[in-house]
Formats: sequence, C-alpha cells, structure tokens
Amino acid sequence: MCAAAFATLLLGAASGCLPERGELDMAGGATIAADCPIADEVVAEACDDVYCGGATVEVGTGGADFETVDEGELLPLHFGSNGGAGGYHLFLSMEAENLCPILWLEPRIEAEVDGRMVTLYSQRLHVLAVRPDQRFSRQGYWGIRAPIPCAFWPDDPERDATCGEFQSRYGHIEDLDIRVSMTVEDHDGRVAQDSRWVNAGLGFD
Repeated sequence: MCAAAFATLLLGAASGCLPERGELDMAGGATIAADCPIADEVVAEACDDVYCGGATVEVGTGGADFETVDEGELLPLHFGSNGGAGGYHLFLSMEAENLCPILWLEPRIEAEVDGRMVTLYSQRLHVLAVRPDQRFSRQGYWGIRAPIPCAFWPDDPERDATCGEFQSRYGHIEDLDIRVSMTVEDHDGRVAQDSRWVNAGLGFD
C-alpha cells in the first residue's frame, strides 16, 4: 500500500494514490493490467476503478445470461407478456469492459423498410451491470425484453394472436433484415456502441 493510501485509511482524506499494477484498488474495483502502457491507463472517478484502454461493448441476446450474436444470425422470437400486453419480443443483452458498473443502456432494434430505417424498439435504461469477477471490469446485463410492434408481427401458424387493424402492416419481422444495437454510457461519460445485422425467426419456444 502506498503512503497516500495509508493516510487515507487513517484520516479519511481523499487520495490520488493509484493501486500497484495487477493489484486491486482501494475500493475493491478493477485492476490495472501489469502490461498496460501508462498512456492507456484511465482513472474512473465515478467508481474508483482504473482501466487499460477505451470502453467497449458487445450487443447480444439472452434472457438468463449474455449470449453472443454473430452478423446474420437468426434470433428467436418469443411470445409472452410484454408489460402485460402480450405479444412477441426479442431478448437483448450486452457485455462491456472498461466502464463503471452503473450504466445507461440504450438497446435498439431497427429494420429497413422501403429503403429507409425504421425504429421498432428503443429504450434508455439505468442499470447496475453484473461483474463475474470484481477484479476485472468485464460485466454484463441481460434479459431486456424488446417488444415487436404490432405492425411487424410475424406470420405465426402456431398461434391465433391478433393485435388490431395494423397487424403486420409493414411486413412480417421474419422477412426483414433487422439491426440490433447497444449504446452504453457510464457516469464519467465514457461511451461505447455496437450493432449487428440479424434476422428473427419463430419455432424456438
């Protein structure tokens, strides 16, 4: 422990002391990688972490855990409660690094319809991400239900579900190329964004 950190413990004063490389910082946050160049070190004031390099995020799927998504992958459409209204939804998730665990998330689903991008789902969420190992900044958040608007409902031969006169007005979602994206921002203003072009399909439930 450096002298400044020891003084902080005794006096309760603020300290500018950084942890030794490869050791936990005083708040028990993320480590400084032993091989991280000095120029790449970032001090996160909002959570007392120290990171190596810029913020990153990966958009994924998964209702109970983070699951990676490849470009062009077929994501499962789920039928069930969307805020009590019923209907179809996709699960979105994310995995991020070099960000404080309290985050703003902006998951989004878009589709190309008649040559223009249309937003099917967008929300801003304030969350506490899950870190499997508190020594490292890798963290995730999952189980985000993204409801599909009535105008894009799938052609589902297994269910006699209806949502009104605008049902599938702009086509069935399984026939469209859709883009899923995730933007994350922590309370120090670090931002990362990721997106994938995917497809959605039935028959997984």
